[in-house]
Amino acid sequence: MEDLIKRMEKYAVDFNIPIMQAEGMEFVLDFVNKHQIKRILEIGAAIGYSSIRMCMLDDEIHVTTIERDPTRYNEAVKNIKEAGFENRITLIHGDALEYEITGEYDFIFIDAAKAQYTKFFERFVPNLNKNGYIISDNLSFHGLVDPNANVESRNVRQLVRKIRNYISYLEENETFKTTFYELGDGIAVTEYKNKSFDGFIFDMDGLIIDSESVSQKNWQKVALRHGFELPVEITNKFLGRSAKDVQKIFETEANTDIDFWTIKNEVVNENLKQFEKEGVKLMPGVRDLLEYLKSKNKRMVVATSTYHDLAIDRLKMAGIYAYFDAVVTGDMVKNSKPDPEIFLLAREKIGVSKLNSVVLEDSNSGIEAAHNAGIRSIMVPGIVSPSDESKRNSFIIVDTLIDFKKYLEENE
Repeated sequence: MEDLIKRMEKYAVDFNIPIMQAEGMEFVLDFVNKHQIKRILEIGAAIGYSSIRMCMLDDEIHVTTIERDPTRYNEAVKNIKEAGFENRITLIHGDALEYEITGEYDFIFIDAAKAQYTKFFERFVPNLNKNGYIISDNLSFHGLVDPNANVESRNVRQLVRKIRNYISYLEENETFKTTFYELGDGIAVTEYKNKSFDGFIFDMDGLIIDSESVSQKNWQKVALRHGFELPVEITNKFLGRSAKDVQKIFETEANTDIDFWTIKNEVVNENLKQFEKEGVKLMPGVRDLLEYLKSKNKRMVVATSTYHDLAIDRLKMAGIYAYFDAVVTGDMVKNSKPDPEIFLLAREKIGVSKLNSVVLEDSNSGIEAAHNAGIRSIMVPGIVSPSDESKRNSFIIVDTLIDFKKYLEENE
């Protein structure tokens, strides 16, 4: 393997291929090793040099890397094959700004067209593991980014300006903190500023109260009572939506001429009868999580599409109303999820910044609303599995609120 590395380094010099300088490469390798990084996304494969060096550290490391230049790509294919890493390095031939890369990574390495760094960052940050890191290389650009550097070429000046803009973008970013290192040709390490939160915005039905499964069955029960079927594929679309949105879906997709509100009111009554008979059940881990957050003096608010009086009744019946500093309901806003209005109002009620707030949701429309509000979200999937969009937009996805409490305890 040593011979291959030396040949790659010589090839890079002979053909003017930009690979990491020795000092910068050693920093990255040490960083990957120290942080036990296993899944890596590299933007800019070049001839495969960095990918191979990183895979040499640990047999469990997997790299996905993309290169748009055909000559460099073909050289990388050859080098990766010689290294025996075809099963651990996924090499993509394409434009990183056009190619759709899925999955979550512990480490994203940006080492491609410097003029596009901000676009690369924004495009791929949804793929970053929320405890992960982004490293950007070549931020010194041979010393030309220094304000005192004399840059004569107009094209180079434009490129230098874009690198400076990217540096400012990292410095001023409210969500991430970045540490700059004068190593190699200039390196930046970026990570989330806050992995803990001060404000917690809870959805209600299906997240803290076990009501969605009850409601789903009663929609179907009432429909059959009126002589038509309401398939689960339709009632799944009701989740997280306001009554007005549910009405639109019902009138468009339900095979009946019966008035929506006739059915809706009967469903509400069936739900109420069942709750009065059996009690309002909490989802797993709810009370322990609320007690934990209360002990930490965290601010908590419910943001639900359910109407106010009904929401308050359910929270009181479940015995958890007193935990919350406020309750924001569907009749307090004009637009329903996935519009961000309800979460923006809820955040305002508890007086915590977006950066320090988090939305907890079980529905895809709720995760989309949180994303539209610019607030990080935790998805606890309920009846419906997370969509690809929810997987990209969620801060983390956990099976239950028990798991989320463990996450908070680990990140105190």
